[in-house]
Amino acid sequence: MWRSISSTGEVIISTCDLSASKKLLLAGGGDGRLFLFRYPSIDPKAKYHMQRAISAYISCARFLQDSLVIAAGGTDAALMQWRLV
Repeated sequence: MWRSISSTGEVIISTCDLSASKKLLLAGGGDGRLFLFRYPSIDPKAKYHMQRAISAYISCARFLQDSLVIAAGGTDAALMQWRLV
């Protein structure tokens, strides 16, 4: 997961969650980006979906259901919700 996100290798993952179905992995970054991976993955360069979620770091991101994600920002105190389609 780490090398596929950043080419520099300097990635700060502030939160991570696995869906109830154990098919998706959600990771929130220190730069406000949210990453969605298929799980499990054995490829070190696994493809992922990325969304700029919050202007500050993501303090917490969780699956509410397999198709519903919620993320909370740190210093900006934002609360964002996504439906996965």
